[in-house]
Amino acid sequence: MQTDNDTITIGYFDWLASEFISAIVLRDTFVRGLSRYVTIVPIPITRPDEVKEHYRRIGEYGLDYLYVDMFNSFIESFIVREALGSRIRFIVHCHAALSWISRYMYVLPLLRSSDILCTPSHYAQKSLRLLSPRFESYRVPYCLDVCAIQSSLPKVPRAHKKSIAFMGRLVPSKGIGLLIECMPEIIQRVGDTQLTIIGPLSGEGKSDRPMSPYVVSLKRLVHELHLEENIHFAGACFGPEKYQLLAHSDLFINPTCTLDDTFSVCNIEAFACGIPVITTDWAAHREIITHEKTGFLIGVRCDEIESERVAEKEQLISAAVNLLSDETLCSTMGQNAYKEALRYDYATVLPDFIQHLKKQMPTAGGIGWESVKDKTLCDFKDLFNTEMHFFLHIDHHMRSRTFSDLYNLCTSRKKRRVTAEEIDNVKHKTQADELLEKIRRDFLYSLLPEENRCALIQE
Repeated sequence: MQTDNDTITIGYFDWLASEFISAIVLRDTFVRGLSRYVTIVPIPITRPDEVKEHYRRIGEYGLDYLYVDMFNSFIESFIVREALGSRIRFIVHCHAALSWISRYMYVLPLLRSSDILCTPSHYAQKSLRLLSPRFESYRVPYCLDVCAIQSSLPKVPRAHKKSIAFMGRLVPSKGIGLLIECMPEIIQRVGDTQLTIIGPLSGEGKSDRPMSPYVVSLKRLVHELHLEENIHFAGACFGPEKYQLLAHSDLFINPTCTLDDTFSVCNIEAFACGIPVITTDWAAHREIITHEKTGFLIGVRCDEIESERVAEKEQLISAAVNLLSDETLCSTMGQNAYKEALRYDYATVLPDFIQHLKKQMPTAGGIGWESVKDKTLCDFKDLFNTEMHFFLHIDHHMRSRTFSDLYNLCTSRKKRRVTAEEIDNVKHKTQADELLEKIRRDFLYSLLPEENRCALIQE
């Protein structure tokens, strides 16, 4: 066991398998915070097949842990570690469970007792345990350099014109289309109001080009509603630029209902800038937002046409009107949010986690490659909760692909980074494909923790 004076060394593969803006922000924010307390060793790779070579030399880096997450050679790390017999311990950052069920299922047989699973919320912890009781995790809320953000904010008062901010990926499940549809009534009830949309025009990439078809449709909607003077697409913004835009807004609206969400770090960024948040009572939002103190939690319903969950439109409008028409209420909630943000500062969150890392047990061996290489995931069904057997039956790869097959895929030179343009390309789907996708989605919704099942019950 390490002493308090020991320095922990954590490595990570400096490679992202996609250009998701969320992948970049979440990894960089967490690693930047850890670097205040531990030694960070980036291991640069240019292709995923290089992971195997780095595992052969992993002892040369002097690491106590290797950091992996959903975007950072996740399955590759577990498979290659086991195949090569490496004894390196993992810090596994589990952002959300339900949207990435397949990935978690593949790594479960290879998880070791000395690995550290960390999740950003109680919601994420519950979601993981729905997959398997082996998924026990340590809660580490998303955190930021809140003090630095707040010290950089402008000291001048906000503009007289009422203003709303949205920030996030510009994809349908984030609810930005619904927010735009709400704007005419909000303007009618409170007067001239500006909406600033902060997010990549490519949809999910780190840049604004190429513009995604969905963003094109959003701009068309703005034109059809004659809102060009009221709605501004700011594009991808980072660092001080996005915080300046948030600080000059009266409130932040985040009408997301995506299964990818667990915590929505953008809510904390809005808090740090001193503005109240209106968001859905979804995922871990109730762990962050105190209703009617730091913002408003609005309901979620099932869209009858798309069979997707969406924010309650009337509740969103009502909450926005309440804040925009009452300067005292808006200011008080903003001050509460500003103070609440300090709970998510690096200095508040990370020291306990660092102590947790120091107390962990010695390195443990794995299941053994010879005992796993010729098996499929179905051979390990007893590790999963009964509900998860559904996935083993409907997923062809889980029934037929061995761990040796996965190793060959993970170490192939043909594997490469997914571009933002490819993310937005919509593949032609047969009716059978669409039906299977709907069955999967409905099953995922049925697995939601009880507090998020209200929309299902109302159906």
